[in-house]
Amino acid sequence: MKWIDDDFQLMEIQLTASKMSREKLFVYIEELEKIYQAIQEGMISENCHSKYSLQTLCVSWEQLLIYINRIMNKLDNQILNEKSTDTVEKVIAFLRILAGNKVEFNNFV
Repeated sequence: MKWIDDDFQLMEIQLTASKMSREKLFVYIEELEKIYQAIQEGMISENCHSKYSLQTLCVSWEQLLIYINRIMNKLDNQILNEKSTDTVEKVIAFLRILAGNKVEFNNFV
């Protein structure tokens, strides 16, 4: 059971790191949005240094945020699912101890 706890801790650490990285990226995107707003106000529509328009970059950024949030939600769900499965296994083990290993609880696993 220790290795399961280690996996939970590792997944939770990775999730926390992902959330912190996302928060850092929000600072940059806010700055880019301010620059984009200034460009829109200045009617600058072309950038000779990039083949992508600012609209394309904004849409791609939103898609990336959605994808990151989806992955983080899946990770959250996986952690919760593993914890609940682990809890059920502990309860069954406890019930087996109480029953003196005479009763099988395989239909719950």
